[in-house]
Amino acid sequence: MNHRYHRVRKKLFRSRDGVIWGVCRGLAEWMDVPVGAMRLIWLAVFVFSGFFPIVAVYAIAALLMPVEPAYAYSRYR
Repeated sequence: MNHRYHRVRKKLFRSRDGVIWGVCRGLAEWMDVPVGAMRLIWLAVFVFSGFFPIVAVYAIAALLMPVEPAYAYSRYR
C-alpha cells in the first residue's frame, strides 16, 4: 500500500501576539523556527546592513502581510 503524506502548507500571517507588528513571530510560525532565533536573525541583519534597509523591509512586510485571523488566534488562548 502506497501512503503519501502531504504536509499542510501554512499561510503567512502577521501574528496578533507579536511585539512590534508581529512580523518576526509570523515568519517564525510559518517557517517552524523559534521566534527568538528569528528575532536574532533580524537583529544580525540590522547590525550588518545598517538602520534603514532592514527597517524599510520590516515596515513593508508589516504592510503586506495579512493579520492572523481571529479564529486562529483564539485557539492559542
